[in-house]
Amino acid sequence: MKSISRKENRIVRTGFTAGVLLLLLCVFSVTPVKAESNTLGLISNRNFKSTAIYPCYSNSWGIGFEGLEDNSKNVKLTFSNRSLIKNAKRAGNGYWLTFKKSGVTKVTLQFKTGKKKYKYTGTINVVKFVNPFTTLKVNGKSYLSKVKKEGVSVFIKSKKDTVKFLYKLKPGWKLSPVPEMTYERDDSYTTLKKVKNGKTVKVTLPPELVEMYFFAYNKKLGISERVFIGISK
Repeated sequence: MKSISRKENRIVRTGFTAGVLLLLLCVFSVTPVKAESNTLGLISNRNFKSTAIYPCYSNSWGIGFEGLEDNSKNVKLTFSNRSLIKNAKRAGNGYWLTFKKSGVTKVTLQFKTGKKKYKYTGTINVVKFVNPFTTLKVNGKSYLSKVKKEGVSVFIKSKKDTVKFLYKLKPGWKLSPVPEMTYERDDSYTTLKKVKNGKTVKVTLPPELVEMYFFAYNKKLGISERVFIGISK
């Protein structure tokens, strides 16, 4: 699985303020299953298979297509199962999609860029979000109820100089890779250490942010989900 970049991390956290905030960021997977940050990553395979997890940030899921540009002409996007799609909004090299329910739809996109014609055909499997955790605590306080959507981020204010994470996963889910904590200060990052479940880690607050990512993967479902936790004084 591929984690989002440092630059994307900063974009994701733009707008964080004091208190507990939620920021939702979708991900998509393209066969072979691989988690990607939802930044309209380009699809170049003309026959693709994707999995969209909903609900997510603003219920929008992004998919981009190689060759599609602002000046492309004769752009036509169709779905075999339109009942799944609430809205399809064009955005640069792709579309932001919002979904009504889970299910499978075939997708066809045709367009012309310059003198070259493109045609993409694919399948999108829309899967409803499942909280992979049965327990998720930080310093003894449960944040399980905050994990309601894909890519949820929880921003926590804490006066303690220690952090204790306690988590349990539902059957069929695994974390990959092992969670790590990092400091952020003035857009630079320092990796602290791997986080041991149920163990207390001493940290020196405040840097700008102590952050931690959980990447939960379900092989049977073929999906991965991300939870971000940020802690500051």
